[in-house]
Amino acid sequence: MDEAFMVPAAHRRVWDFSREGVLRSVEDSLTRMGTDRIDVLLLHDAEDRFGTAPR
Repeated sequence: MDEAFMVPAAHRRVWDFSREGVLRSVEDSLTRMGTDRIDVLLLHDAEDRFGTAPR
């Protein structure tokens, strides 16, 4: 599945659906977007990782 998206060589893809991983991803996204809030957060592509995804 990793071939489905272009990932710059300077980055490493990590699938972390733990609570801490999701919060870190949200904080990183907020920084990239230059905002401090979002209206809705959807967790996607977690089909094989429901055991670690937050509930």
